[in-house]
Amino acid sequence: MTLGPRRVVNGLDANGRSAIIIDDRREIDYPGGQFVWRCKTSPADNNSNEDAGAGPFENSCIHDRDGSSFAVFHFKPEDGLMGPGMHTTDTIDYIVVLKGRLEFHAETGIVELAAGDIVVDRGVSHGWRAIGDEPAMTAVVMLPAHPIGSGATI
Repeated sequence: MTLGPRRVVNGLDANGRSAIIIDDRREIDYPGGQFVWRCKTSPADNNSNEDAGAGPFENSCIHDRDGSSFAVFHFKPEDGLMGPGMHTTDTIDYIVVLKGRLEFHAETGIVELAAGDIVVDRGVSHGWRAIGDEPAMTAVVMLPAHPIGSGATI
Protein backbone atom coordinates (compact mmCIF):
# COMPACT_ATOMS: atom_id res chain seq x y z
CA MET A 1 0.00 0.00 0.00
CA THR A 2 1.09 3.54 -0.71
CA LEU A 3 -0.44 6.96 -0.36
CA GLY A 4 -1.92 8.42 -3.52
CA PRO A 5 -1.73 12.09 -4.45
CA ARG A 6 -3.44 14.74 -2.36
CA ARG A 7 -6.96 15.48 -3.61
CA VAL A 8 -8.55 18.87 -2.96
CA VAL A 9 -12.15 19.44 -4.15
CA ASN A 10 -14.20 22.61 -3.83
CA GLY A 11 -17.96 23.10 -3.66
CA LEU A 12 -20.55 25.21 -1.85
CA ASP A 13 -21.12 25.27 1.91
CA ALA A 14 -24.56 25.38 3.55
CA ASN A 15 -24.62 29.18 3.04
CA GLY A 16 -23.87 28.96 -0.69
CA ARG A 17 -20.26 30.15 -0.32
CA SER A 18 -17.33 28.45 -2.03
CA ALA A 19 -15.59 26.05 0.31
CA ILE A 20 -13.08 23.21 0.39
CA ILE A 21 -15.27 20.12 0.76
CA ILE A 22 -12.59 17.41 0.44
CA ASP A 23 -8.89 17.47 1.31
CA ASP A 24 -7.52 13.96 1.56
CA ARG A 25 -4.90 11.43 0.56
CA ARG A 26 -5.97 7.76 0.30
CA GLU A 27 -4.01 4.51 0.38
CA ILE A 28 -3.95 2.44 -2.79
CA ASP A 29 -2.60 -0.93 -3.88
CA TYR A 30 0.10 -1.54 -6.51
CA PRO A 31 -0.61 -2.04 -9.34
CA GLY A 32 -3.91 -0.30 -9.32
CA GLY A 33 -5.77 2.89 -9.54
CA GLN A 34 -8.04 5.19 -7.65
CA PHE A 35 -10.69 7.57 -8.84
CA VAL A 36 -10.02 11.23 -8.29
CA TRP A 37 -13.49 12.13 -9.59
CA ARG A 38 -16.24 10.71 -11.80
CA CYS A 39 -19.17 12.41 -13.52
CA LYS A 40 -22.06 10.26 -14.67
CA THR A 41 -23.22 12.81 -17.25
CA SER A 42 -21.89 15.50 -19.56
CA PRO A 43 -22.29 18.31 -18.89
CA ALA A 44 -21.44 17.47 -15.29
CA ASP A 45 -23.90 18.10 -12.44
CA ASN A 46 -22.03 20.13 -9.81
CA ASN A 47 -25.03 20.57 -7.49
CA SER A 48 -24.01 17.92 -4.93
CA ASN A 49 -21.11 17.83 -2.49
CA GLU A 50 -21.16 14.01 -2.60
CA ASP A 51 -17.69 12.51 -3.00
CA ALA A 52 -17.72 11.35 -6.64
CA GLY A 53 -14.27 9.83 -6.19
CA ALA A 54 -15.17 7.60 -3.26
CA GLY A 55 -15.69 3.88 -3.45
CA PRO A 56 -13.76 1.02 -4.97
CA PHE A 57 -11.90 1.39 -8.22
CA GLU A 58 -13.20 -0.83 -10.99
CA ASN A 59 -13.03 -0.85 -14.76
CA SER A 60 -16.65 0.27 -15.11
CA CYS A 61 -15.26 3.74 -15.85
CA ILE A 62 -14.19 2.33 -19.21
CA HIS A 63 -17.83 1.61 -20.00
CA ASP A 64 -19.42 4.86 -18.77
CA ARG A 65 -21.14 6.15 -21.90
CA ASP A 66 -22.37 9.55 -20.73
CA GLY A 67 -19.81 10.97 -18.32
CA SER A 68 -16.13 11.19 -17.53
CA SER A 69 -13.60 9.70 -15.12
CA PHE A 70 -10.38 11.06 -13.68
CA ALA A 71 -8.11 8.42 -12.11
CA VAL A 72 -4.57 7.94 -10.91
CA PHE A 73 -2.82 4.66 -11.81
CA HIS A 74 0.20 3.25 -9.98
CA PHE A 75 2.68 0.65 -11.27
CA LYS A 76 5.48 -1.17 -9.45
CA PRO A 77 8.63 -1.76 -11.49
CA GLU A 78 7.90 -4.36 -14.19
CA ASP A 79 4.13 -4.23 -13.49
CA GLY A 80 1.80 -3.49 -16.32
CA LEU A 81 -0.60 -4.69 -18.97
CA MET A 82 1.19 -6.47 -21.79
CA GLY A 83 0.72 -9.56 -23.96
CA PRO A 84 -2.71 -10.80 -22.87
CA GLY A 85 -3.04 -7.44 -21.09
CA MET A 86 -3.10 -5.53 -24.38
CA HIS A 87 -6.56 -3.99 -24.52
CA THR A 88 -8.83 -1.54 -26.34
CA THR A 89 -11.43 0.84 -24.92
CA ASP A 90 -14.36 2.88 -26.16
CA THR A 91 -12.82 6.00 -24.62
CA ILE A 92 -10.37 8.75 -25.41
CA ASP A 93 -7.87 9.01 -22.58
CA TYR A 94 -5.62 11.93 -21.74
CA ILE A 95 -2.68 10.54 -19.77
CA VAL A 96 0.11 12.41 -17.97
CA VAL A 97 3.07 10.52 -16.53
CA LEU A 98 3.53 11.96 -13.04
CA LYS A 99 6.56 9.96 -11.92
CA GLY A 100 8.75 7.05 -12.95
CA ARG A 101 9.21 5.55 -16.40
CA LEU A 102 6.80 3.52 -18.50
CA GLU A 103 6.75 1.68 -21.79
CA PHE A 104 3.63 2.36 -23.85
CA HIS A 105 3.01 -0.62 -26.13
CA ALA A 106 1.15 -0.56 -29.45
CA GLU A 107 0.84 -3.49 -31.84
CA THR A 108 3.58 -2.03 -34.07
CA GLY A 109 5.97 -0.53 -31.54
CA ILE A 110 6.92 0.67 -28.07
CA VAL A 111 7.73 4.15 -26.80
CA GLU A 112 9.41 4.97 -23.49
CA LEU A 113 7.74 7.64 -21.35
CA ALA A 114 9.02 9.68 -18.39
CA ALA A 115 7.53 12.14 -15.91
CA GLY A 116 5.91 15.04 -17.73
CA ASP A 117 5.19 13.09 -20.93
CA ILE A 118 1.61 13.09 -22.24
CA VAL A 119 -0.24 10.36 -24.17
CA VAL A 120 -3.52 10.74 -26.04
CA ASP A 121 -4.87 7.19 -26.15
CA ARG A 122 -7.61 6.91 -28.77
CA GLY A 123 -8.88 3.48 -27.69
CA VAL A 124 -6.78 1.30 -30.01
CA SER A 125 -4.92 -1.79 -28.76
CA HIS A 126 -2.28 -0.82 -26.20
CA GLY A 127 -0.55 -1.88 -22.99
CA TRP A 128 1.76 -0.55 -20.31
CA ARG A 129 4.84 -1.67 -18.39
CA ALA A 130 6.71 0.19 -15.65
CA ILE A 131 10.47 0.18 -16.25
CA GLY A 132 13.39 1.09 -14.03
CA ASP A 133 13.76 0.71 -10.28
CA GLU A 134 11.09 3.12 -9.04
CA PRO A 135 7.28 2.97 -9.17
CA ALA A 136 5.47 4.88 -11.90
CA MET A 137 2.27 6.91 -11.61
CA THR A 138 -0.07 8.36 -14.24
CA ALA A 139 -3.05 10.72 -14.10
CA VAL A 140 -5.76 9.78 -16.62
CA VAL A 141 -8.92 11.56 -17.80
CA MET A 142 -11.27 9.13 -19.60
CA LEU A 143 -14.10 10.32 -21.83
CA PRO A 144 -16.56 8.21 -23.85
CA ALA A 145 -15.73 7.80 -27.54
CA HIS A 146 -17.23 5.99 -30.50
CA PRO A 147 -15.69 2.53 -30.92
CA ILE A 148 -12.76 2.24 -33.29
CA GLY A 149 -11.93 -1.03 -35.06
CA SER A 150 -13.66 -3.93 -33.27
CA GLY A 151 -14.29 -1.84 -30.12
CA ALA A 152 -13.50 -2.36 -26.45
CA THR A 153 -11.95 -5.54 -25.09
CA ILE A 154 -12.28 -4.44 -21.45
